[in-house]
Formats: sequence, C-alpha cells, structure tokens
Amino acid sequence: MSPALLITLTAVAGGLGAALRLVLSSLVTTSGPGALPRGTWLVNLLGCGALGLLSPLVETGLICSCWFTILAGGLLGAMTTFSTWMVEIITLAERRALVLAAIQLLGQLALGFAAYFIAHFVSAAMIG
Repeated sequence: MSPALLITLTAVAGGLGAALRLVLSSLVTTSGPGALPRGTWLVNLLGCGALGLLSPLVETGLICSCWFTILAGGLLGAMTTFSTWMVEIITLAERRALVLAAIQLLGQLALGFAAYFIAHFVSAAMIG
C-alpha cells in the first residue's frame, strides 16, 4: 500500500472512529457533577478489547501491518479518548470527588488492560 493511500485510509478511519465515539458515548448518560463519565468508560474499554482482538491477526500475518495501522491508529485511536479521560479525572478531583477520580484513573487502567488481554487471548485461541 502506498504511503498516500495509508494516510488517506487512516484519516477516513479516524473520522469514522470519532463519529462512533459520539454515538457510543451518547448511549450511556452521566448524571450529576460527581458521577463517573460512563461514555468514556464505554469507548475506552471497547477500544482496548478491539485492539486485543486485532493484535493476534497481525502477529500471525492474517492481516498486514498497514491494516492494523488503519484500524488501530485510525478507527480505534479516534474512537478512544485519552485526553478526555485525563480531563475527567482532573475535573472530578477539582470537585473534591477524589474517590471517583481514583476509580476513573485506576479503574479504566485496570479494566482496559484486562479487556485487551482477554480479547487477545480469545483471538489468539480462535486463530489457533
């Protein structure tokens, strides 16, 4: 795949990922100033799981690294949101919701790792 096509497809996938984040985040609502932002949890954990499913496909050569770049860097990179996660942690801390800020930080980190590794294990097992 040419570099220009890779960049173009990654950009298109990124646009789709951003739209997907908006749709998915709107499916779950967060109420109150001290509530956990469930939309961010949803997109970040789905993104980690999807990345875990994709990784063995590249490792075994079932998809080329260019498609991994398009899907992981474009689609999933735009669907997930590190910066929003950080802002939400800071906002919770500024509102003195320190327990919720810690849950937001440590919970997404731990569950994100778990989602990735479980999906990776399942995907690798299915590939054989």
